[in-house]
Amino acid sequence: MRRTVAFLVVVMAALLVPGTPAWASLQWHIEPTALPADPTGSALGAVSCVSADFCMAVGKKQEGQVAGLAEVYTGGSWLLSPLPNVAGDTHLSDVSCTSATACTAVGYAVAGGAATPLAMRWDGTAWARQTLPVIAGGELYGVSCVAGFTWCLGVGRSTAGAVALLWNGTTWAPTTVPGTAAGDQLTGVSCTQRGACTAVGRNAASQPLIERWSGGGTWTAQPGAHSNDGLSRVSCTSATFCVAAGYFVSSYLGADIETWNGTAWATSFTGQYFRLDGVSCVSATNCMAVGSTQNSPLTPVAYRWDGSSWTATAAPVPSGSTLTVFTGVSCPATTVCRAVGYWRPNQDPDDSRPLAERWS
Repeated sequence: MRRTVAFLVVVMAALLVPGTPAWASLQWHIEPTALPADPTGSALGAVSCVSADFCMAVGKKQEGQVAGLAEVYTGGSWLLSPLPNVAGDTHLSDVSCTSATACTAVGYAVAGGAATPLAMRWDGTAWARQTLPVIAGGELYGVSCVAGFTWCLGVGRSTAGAVALLWNGTTWAPTTVPGTAAGDQLTGVSCTQRGACTAVGRNAASQPLIERWSGGGTWTAQPGAHSNDGLSRVSCTSATFCVAAGYFVSSYLGADIETWNGTAWATSFTGQYFRLDGVSCVSATNCMAVGSTQNSPLTPVAYRWDGSSWTATAAPVPSGSTLTVFTGVSCPATTVCRAVGYWRPNQDPDDSRPLAERWS
């Protein structure tokens, strides 16, 4: 009996060793995606998963003109999710889901040479376009929602600088981003609750732009750790933990990851000759960042965070691909992540196909 108890103690101690993540032996697997009638130039740019069995991904397709693309995963396969018709070239940049019946996608439409911001919402059955305020040159790149359809924050740019729009459950309204100037842009945002959001991007000088939205309804700029950096996306799990991923340019293109500890941003990872365009955290000890190499042919990269360091994970490429890129990732649980992007079946620079991979 004593030997049995001792054995169980040893086993439990091994399972609880800090720094040994539950996903240490997991791998990436390519998932079949749905193709538009004309798949030429189709790509996925962002994904949001609320569980292993429900994800929504958005991007663009090119059937005569550029149009938005949405695909939904409902536990068995990726299916096309029809979008409302929008005049002009339409791009969907990001999506945020709080449940299988509540997703918001943002982007922009270009008609007559002018860009206007775009937002759509999914109710579990269909997409509906939302009314947005008129913003000169407005383009939305990131969105984060909490509490179903009742609260979202979208970020992007305009001719005047960085913009942020707040959805209160009824209407979208602009918020004032202080100190912004032409050329500034916010490309990613993450909210842990109403009035607690962090947005990232870059300014006109290609330096990091980090803004914190407080409960008082105001933005406060935060200094980044890397002075020559463009941050693409951010993922926060609490007021004291956020991860922002992006890239910088020196004599080479390099990847950069910055981490927020509640007081300051610090560089937790840099890499050479690849960039990072997406990040998703389940906790302070469980994150995934994705992007692509910049050497030919482009291939996907994915790094996981275990609470102390970032480790590369190998992602497969579709058979016959001449280029494969990860652009977004969402991890709904400790042992499940989905990354999306695109791949090229030939040497045509304007041709691409949507890509989805599952890490489990």
